[in-house]
Amino acid sequence: MDSANACDSYADSPFESVYQKAFAEVTDLVSGSGISSSGLIPTSTPNKNTWLVTHRPIWGVEPYESGSTACSADNQYACINQMMQQAIIAQPAKALPENIELVISGHMHKFESVSFSDEDRPANLIVGSSGVSLASGEPYGRAEVEVDGLNAQVLSTSDKIQLAGKSYSAFGFLTMQLASDGGHWQAQLVNPPKNLVLAQCASESVLGAGVCQLASGISVTNQ
Repeated sequence: MDSANACDSYADSPFESVYQKAFAEVTDLVSGSGISSSGLIPTSTPNKNTWLVTHRPIWGVEPYESGSTACSADNQYACINQMMQQAIIAQPAKALPENIELVISGHMHKFESVSFSDEDRPANLIVGSSGVSLASGEPYGRAEVEVDGLNAQVLSTSDKIQLAGKSYSAFGFLTMQLASDGGHWQAQLVNPPKNLVLAQCASESVLGAGVCQLASGISVTNQ
């Protein structure tokens, strides 16, 4: 899904109707309700275990700055993406289709996972640590944040990690393995130049910790 023009911090824009239509098409495609509203892709049965891939994250957490939409009253964090969240709320179900089990995106120049205690909302994996200069700033490591009205477990690598007292760039990319049943998955965030595994993820989230955890010995630093 092309979300390049979805505004992170506000929804009041002519593009809002574009994303309302886009999410309506996504619902058509994964629900098996017939021909998609675009008329391009015929569907006949529900597509189960569906992943939604989009440039900007639907749910992400960044450092708060002027003009951001705060996650909480203390303005510690900013929550994105406001335009896509409002476009989803505008759908008849006010949510993504229940058979979308994972959202994968980029845009933010770091790795972050956002997992919800409410199983009706899929986790969002943000894999943005593979290219240009990495983004620093909070959250550092794990945080519990209210995102789009629901409690979320957030794991962020920021721009640096620590291992055995040494600091390394949090550069890395995600490798994913899908189980033969097409349902469960596992993933690793790896840093090939340093031969490091930075984080491990799985569809079966750890109670109270979300779908991703830092690998053994890895911590996140703000230095």
